[in-house]
Amino acid sequence: MGATSKRVQASISSFFRPKAERAKSPERSAGAPETRDAPKVATKSTKQSEGADGNGVKERAAVPSRSAKRRRMTAAGRSIDSETREGEDLDGDFGEHPASGSEGSGRKEAGSSPRLIAEAAELLGGLRVNSQLGSTHVQLVKRRPGVNYTPLEQQVLEAKDKHSDAVLAVEVGYKFRFFGEDARIASQVLGIMCTQANNFYNASIPTPRLAVHVRRLVHAGFRVGIVRQNETAALKAAGPKRSAPFTRSVSQIVTAATLVEEVGADDAAPWLMALAEDKDGTSIGMVAVQVATGSVLVDRFEDGFLRSALATRLAHLQPAELVLPRQLSGQTRSALAAHVGRRIDPDEPRLPLLEHVGRTGPRVIFVDAAIDAVGQCERLGAGSMAPHVLDLPPIVADALARMLAYLEPLGRGLARGVLAGGRPFARFHTRTHMLLSATALQTLQVFGEPTATASAAHQEGADSLFSAMDRTRSPFGRRLLRQWVAHPLLDLDQLEARADAVSFLRDALFRDACSDAHMQQALVSARGKLNQLVDIERGICRLHYGLASPPELLRILRSLRTAASALPAGIDRAPALINEVLRQGHQPSLRRLIAEWLEQIDAKETQSGNKERMFVQGPLYAQIQEHHDQLHAIESELQASAAAVADELSMPDFAFRSISGIDYLIDVRATRKGAIPDDWIRVSATKTNIRYHTPFIARKLLEREQRRESLQLSAAHAYSVFLASISEHYAALRQLVAALAAFDALCSHAHLASAEGFCRPQMLDSKEACVQLVDAVHP
Repeated sequence: MGATSKRVQASISSFFRPKAERAKSPERSAGAPETRDAPKVATKSTKQSEGADGNGVKERAAVPSRSAKRRRMTAAGRSIDSETREGEDLDGDFGEHPASGSEGSGRKEAGSSPRLIAEAAELLGGLRVNSQLGSTHVQLVKRRPGVNYTPLEQQVLEAKDKHSDAVLAVEVGYKFRFFGEDARIASQVLGIMCTQANNFYNASIPTPRLAVHVRRLVHAGFRVGIVRQNETAALKAAGPKRSAPFTRSVSQIVTAATLVEEVGADDAAPWLMALAEDKDGTSIGMVAVQVATGSVLVDRFEDGFLRSALATRLAHLQPAELVLPRQLSGQTRSALAAHVGRRIDPDEPRLPLLEHVGRTGPRVIFVDAAIDAVGQCERLGAGSMAPHVLDLPPIVADALARMLAYLEPLGRGLARGVLAGGRPFARFHTRTHMLLSATALQTLQVFGEPTATASAAHQEGADSLFSAMDRTRSPFGRRLLRQWVAHPLLDLDQLEARADAVSFLRDALFRDACSDAHMQQALVSARGKLNQLVDIERGICRLHYGLASPPELLRILRSLRTAASALPAGIDRAPALINEVLRQGHQPSLRRLIAEWLEQIDAKETQSGNKERMFVQGPLYAQIQEHHDQLHAIESELQASAAAVADELSMPDFAFRSISGIDYLIDVRATRKGAIPDDWIRVSATKTNIRYHTPFIARKLLEREQRRESLQLSAAHAYSVFLASISEHYAALRQLVAALAAFDALCSHAHLASAEGFCRPQMLDSKEACVQLVDAVHP
C-alpha cells in the first residue's frame, strides 16, 4: 500500500476526531499537495521527516486503529468512501495504520456529542464509503432542489444537460476537471485522485496531457466531451465583463469510432456504421465511415430472415459504433444484438457510470435525421457532392443522412470530412469481387482470431491467411492489402492484369531478371522509401480535422515530400496496371505545393511546437509579426523607463530585476523606504529589500500581458488557417496515398510470389467452376 492512500486514510479518519484535536494536528506532510476546494484537514502520515536539528525523526500520525475507526463510523451512522486516488496509486482499500492511541480513547471519541456527527457529515459533504466494496456512490451531475451551485457548477450542469451520455472534461485554468460520476470514472481509469469539492466529486488532469487521457477514457468504453474556455484571463480582465465567470462550451466529442490517433500510433482505425431499412425489413442500406483514414463505403442489399448478409458486413468491418433508426424490424434487432452482445433498446439510458469501465462491444446510437442527405450537403458547404448523393438508392441516402446528423454535433468538421472526397462514394461490394461470408472468413481463417498482441486496427491473428501473405511496408498499404484479401477478384481481365503486375515486380525486385538496371533501381528506391513514411493516410485526416500538432505537422509534410517523389513517372514495357499506379502517384504540381508549405515554416520552431515563431514567410508570418512588433515596442518603453527610475533614486547604475517570474522590479534597500514616491506600488519585500513597480510599469506590464494573449490567439488562428489551406488539396493527397498503397500491396504480392514453391496460377474463362491443384500447400 503506497503512502498516498495512507495519507488519504489519515485525512478521512481525522473527520472523526474532535475539533480541538484536529486543531492541534501536525501540519500537512510535504508530500501531500493541498487542494483548493477539498476539505482542509491537517494530517501527517507515518513517514521519515526531519526535525529542527536536521536529524531524521520517525513520527506517527494520531490516527485511530481500524477497529476503532469502524466503531466510530457505526456511531456516526455513516460510511466513508475509501476509494480516493492520487498519482498512480490504484489501491482501492486503505492500508493498515499503526494506532497512536488506545482503543479506549477511540471509544471515548466515538461517544462524543452529536455535534461531532454533524460536523463529520458536513466535512464529508455527502461522501459515503462502503469499507467492504471500497467504492464511492453514484453521483450523477444533475440539479437537485434546494442546492446552491457555484457559477462553474452551473456551467457544468448546462453542458451535462446537453451531453448526458459523455464524460465531460472541463477546462479550468491550466487543468481539465471532471465532476460527479465523471470524476469517479476518471479516477478509476486514469489513476488520479478523486475528492469532494462543493457539491460534486472532483478530479483533474494537466492540460498538456489531455489527449493522452482522452484516449484512455475512450479505450475504456466512454464518449468524452471537451469543454473549453472561450476567453483568456488578461483580455477578459480588460473587457466589460471582467467580474463574470469564464464562458465555456463543448468544443468536441470524442468516441471510439471518431478517435483519430497520431500518425505514430499503432492503434485501431475502427469503422462507424449507419443502417437503415425499408418498411418490409427486407432491404437494408449501409454507410460505413473510417474517420481515421477518410474511407467511406456505401451498400444496399437484400437480406433474409436470419440476416446473414448483415452479419457478413458486420464481420468484415467490425464497426466500433452503430448508428441506427429507432424503428427496426425484430430480425434486424436480433442480429445486431447478437453482434453487440447485449440487448438493443432505444429507450435505455446512456449515462456513463463507473460500472461501465471496460465494457466491450460496439456502441449503439439511435439517431433521427430531420434533414435529408442532400439538404445536409448544402448546409455543410459540400454542394458539389449533392449529385453523387442523388445517385444513391433512397435507403442508402437515408443511412447517410443519419450518419451526417450523428457526426455534425461531434465537432472537428467530421461531417464535412465524409463529403470531402469530391468523388462518388465507394461501394462495399461490386459484381467484380467475391464477398466472403462471415462463416467463410472464420472457417478459412482468412484473418484468424485476434490475439492479445494483435493490433486492434486490423483484427487478425498471427496464424491467419492474411498474416502469412502480408509483406507490406506501410500502414496504408497494409489496409489496402487487407481489403484485397477480404474481397477477391472475380473478373478475369482484372485478375490477369494484377498477376502480370505481380510477375513484373517479382522479376524486377526479387529475382534480378530485369534487363533495365535504371528501371530496377527506381523500383527498389520507391519501395525503400515506403519505410521512411509515417501513416500519411491518417496524417492528412488529422490535418483535415485540425488535430495535428506542429511537430506532427512537420513529420507529415516531410513524409508527403518523400511520398510525392517516391514513384517514377512511368516505365517502358511495364504492365498497364503498374504504369497506371505510377502515373497516379506522380504529381509534380503536388510536389511543388508541399515544398511551398515547408518553406513557410521554420523546422526548429515547428518541432518545438512554438506556433508564435514557426512561420517565417507569407501572409501568416506578416499577421503574427505585427503582434511581435507591438510587444517589442512595449518592451522598449519599459527598458527606457529605467533612466527615469535611476534619476528618481539617484542611482546611476540602476537596473531592473526579475524575481520569481515578476519582471521590471525596482529593488531598493529597506533603509531607503522614505525616499520612495507615494504612488509606487509595493510588489514584495524581504527583511532587507523592498520591490516596487511604478504606475507606468504596472500599466505597461498589463498591456504586455494582453498583447501576449493576443499573440497566442493570432498564432493559433494562423495555424488553423495553414492547416485549412493544406486541406484544400485533400482529394489530391488521398490520390497520392492510394497510388502508394496500391504499389505497396503489389510489391507485397511480388515478395510472396518470389518465395520457394510459389507459382503463377493459370486462370480459364469457363462457365463451370473448377480448381485443379497439384502438390499444393496452404500458406
